Amino acid sequence: MINNTWKYQRGTGLLKEHHNKCTNFFNKIEDGEEVYIHLDNPVTEDDLNAENETYIRATLLSDEMISYDAEMLGHAYNENNELLNKYRPYFVSFIIPYSQTSVTDLMLIENTWYKGIFQTAQSELENNETVIALEGILETSASPINHLEGTMLVFKNKSLKQSELEKINEIDKTYKISTFTTSNVIIENYLNSAWNNDYPKLIDIYNVGHGNADYIRGSNNHRILYDVGYSYIKCPKAYGVFPYMRAAMAIRGMKPDCVVLSHWDTDHIIGCAYAEQSLFRKKWIAPSFISSNDKKYCPSINAKRLAMYLNLLGNLCLVDRSQGKTEIATISCINYAEIILWLGGGKDSKITRHNCEGLILEIVGSRSCQRDKNCLGHQSHILLSGDVPYQCIPNTVFSKKIDFLHVPHHCSGMNLSALTTMLPGGRAAIISTDRKKDGTKNLDNTHLNELGRKYSMVVCTIDHKPVDDDANLSVQIDCLTNCIKFR
Repeated sequence: MINNTWKYQRGTGLLKEHHNKCTNFFNKIEDGEEVYIHLDNPVTEDDLNAENETYIRATLLSDEMISYDAEMLGHAYNENNELLNKYRPYFVSFIIPYSQTSVTDLMLIENTWYKGIFQTAQSELENNETVIALEGILETSASPINHLEGTMLVFKNKSLKQSELEKINEIDKTYKISTFTTSNVIIENYLNSAWNNDYPKLIDIYNVGHGNADYIRGSNNHRILYDVGYSYIKCPKAYGVFPYMRAAMAIRGMKPDCVVLSHWDTDHIIGCAYAEQSLFRKKWIAPSFISSNDKKYCPSINAKRLAMYLNLLGNLCLVDRSQGKTEIATISCINYAEIILWLGGGKDSKITRHNCEGLILEIVGSRSCQRDKNCLGHQSHILLSGDVPYQCIPNTVFSKKIDFLHVPHHCSGMNLSALTTMLPGGRAAIISTDRKKDGTKNLDNTHLNELGRKYSMVVCTIDHKPVDDDANLSVQIDCLTNCIKFR
């Protein structure tokens, strides 16, 4: 059963009822309740040829989950506080390491829903030719995030009844976010209001495994949270162990003035399971689900559930991804500094389109004033790139040396032509990653070697204490002293 030793988020009153409801869903799935399963991302041969360890997530749904979300998210609440007190986003996935299965098996269940059951013990069903047995990890989170190793048995011969198909089709109505987008002017106003002309002082790139969570803190205590991710996709040493605990506790204590999501992948959003309910009261800036170049992209039900919740609270602002490479907003700071929100554009054959069209944060000195040697323009130039590959980052960003780079897409394989033209002499490239099963770092060595030609230091969030990766908190960039330190 789900381990409830992490008690801080269980809440009281109606929110505790929500937590208990989710725990009941998760326990039933662990006990072998039949669920609907759907792969979140397409599977290709190229994915398997990547040097870094690759995984895919599958969305899981039960009849009870569908009914519960329809009831809660479809209810016309009188006030936002009523919804905040009754509900919060939760996540349910099955994580499949490509190394433990075949491409053929995954492709058989691609682009449709199937029935399946999760089990932790071996079963004679695994030898049945009508069953696909996928080894992986069940990930659930209302709070805390739990992982359990086991097998998902997917029944190829169990076609869904019409009533079941209709129920699943209703999901789109429950979770559907209208195709609205927010104007760039409004987004810029929101960001400037949240930042209040502060000066960037510290940036923490948190050790959350193969995920992203960057926290920008100003001299006057204004804060921007760029992604709220978490990823521990290997089995913990013991059931009930909570990995990357220091980072999870840090997320618990974060009080951002706004949240910027690079994109909607689970490893960039699931950390909100650890956050205070107050996080959802803030404005969230994120890319739209689809664009003119990416009409078939279907985010996971987990992402849709979060987006719908934020939308009902009136706190979701979606950037139109169809704009291509462009500057979305400029956030003014004192002492000539600026924080610029960019939208990526174009494509990279190894990176999905929704990653290429993600949001990027750049911290620079004023483009109009370089006179004052004390201004940020003569100190740090920082790029937080999310999962946007170099090829899809606006060319303007590469026109000057980048002192500190949060390496895109966890240093995975990608087109490096734009990186090879980057000005050398950068101070540090920082990689958010974890380790493979064999203990080596989960990254692409060709990419790593090219970074070594451009930067004095290339560090990973797990580098400080390699004997205990989970104990690291963050790699912190000090914008004033132009240096980094491990925490």
